[in-house]
Amino acid sequence: MKSIILLFMIVLFVISSQVRADEVDNTGNKGVVTGRILDNSNLPLPGATIVVKSINKGVVSDVNGYYRLTLLKAGTHEIIVSYIGFKPQSKNVTVAEGKTEVVDFNLTAGIDIDEVVVNGALQGQSKALNQQKNNINISNIISSDQVTRFPDANIGDALKRIPGSCKTANLL
Repeated sequence: MKSIILLFMIVLFVISSQVRADEVDNTGNKGVVTGRILDNSNLPLPGATIVVKSINKGVVSDVNGYYRLTLLKAGTHEIIVSYIGFKPQSKNVTVAEGKTEVVDFNLTAGIDIDEVVVNGALQGQSKALNQQKNNINISNIISSDQVTRFPDANIGDALKRIPGSCKTANLL
């Protein structure tokens, strides 16, 4: 059994070495694009997605915003960079055989939201929770909206669902 595992590991090593050798041989007639992804304040954007549109292949930027696209055929390629919360940006890059092109991107913020106001059906419940939070004594306060959601036939059965004594329960 050990000899089969050892043989299998040797075969995997030989195959992976051959793949690495093929990649080294191909870099001589292929091009490389490298660069950095920054925001407006020149801070790096780690995890930005960089895609070469013509071959549908891409990479992700590292912690410092650097990226490297290897084994690109010579010619013009469109590179698209996207990052959550920023506007996507694209540039056309001419790649030469055996050369490294440096293409940096400065992304701008996509959506600026000043304020979000949420109104809805839970106003009674939020009022009850705030009143319960700010109450000096320990009490349970429920809204009438919340009581209607209980599957009980009357208010007495609904009050049984509230933890604690029924004397301290307040209904809004």
